Amino acid sequence: MEYYRDLEIKGVEFVLLAVGSDKESKDLANDCGWSYVKAKNAPLSNKWNAGCETLKGHVDAVLIVGSDDLLNKDYFTEAVKMLQTGQTAVGLDSLHYYSVEDGRCVYMERAYPGAGIMIAAVSLDKVDWRPWQDGVNRRIDGHLMNKMHQEAYPFAYRGIKHGTKAILIDIKTEENIWTFNEMIEMIGRATNVDGAAILDKHFPSIREKLNHLPVRLNNV
Repeated sequence: MEYYRDLEIKGVEFVLLAVGSDKESKDLANDCGWSYVKAKNAPLSNKWNAGCETLKGHVDAVLIVGSDDLLNKDYFTEAVKMLQTGQTAVGLDSLHYYSVEDGRCVYMERAYPGAGIMIAAVSLDKVDWRPWQDGVNRRIDGHLMNKMHQEAYPFAYRGIKHGTKAILIDIKTEENIWTFNEMIEMIGRATNVDGAAILDKHFPSIREKLNHLPVRLNNV
């Protein structure tokens, strides 16, 4: 949360909103300068919809990230530029998973944009700021895309390809609902990469914090 609070992008004003279900997460959000909306953790799609509805009329676009997702400055610069030139949604076609426990990191492509998708208000207006189908706990990324294509036509989504400067890295610990190993087993298509080098280049402040944890940061 501190990472996004301290992030500065020219021409962008961040409205930081966290969605959670308990006092601990609320206190953490407030301590980091985020606003907070209370919503049950399940169904997950209803939780995310509650956050989006709260932002209605206050922002030009909504960016979706989980508590363990990091997007670098280059992503914001590229995504905002694309929205300004007519796209109504932007995301990343790939992402990295990083394991705090042992320093492993993998790169993989994905079928649907999830974390990191940025949706313009003009499209959210068409679904009354509830882009997810209600009552969904699994595969919510696909459900979002299906609903937006059906109900927010024309929904102009464009993915940022691998090889650009834009980076999304999902930091995994054993406390996550889906651990690093579970994600690899579920998706199956992954390429080992040097996670420490990615953190050093794109997220030096995060790397510095991880250096103080009793874990390995080198790729294995």
